[in-house]
Amino acid sequence: MIVAADAFGQKGEVIKSFPLNVNLSDLKDALLKANESYAKNTTKKNYGNHIQKGRRNGVTWEMPMEYGEDRDGDGKIDHRGGAGRPGPRRR
Repeated sequence: MIVAADAFGQKGEVIKSFPLNVNLSDLKDALLKANESYAKNTTKKNYGNHIQKGRRNGVTWEMPMEYGEDRDGDGKIDHRGGAGRPGPRRR
């Protein structure tokens, strides 16, 4: 499925859908065509301005997975730095 997302990726419109047994070259061609059209018809964004506009408009983004790493292997995300090698001491 190829989806044209809105400016902040919150909503979208299906441009094209494919059967599960789609030929890979057909899929590749459709993706390249959609990308070419997107590049021609979409103005480039300034990252900072884009983020600022989203915040002003109340756009929020939650990741489906918690951010971080499980450094100690206990199955939970570690939110603090790991117990790796210590760096130089600061005075």
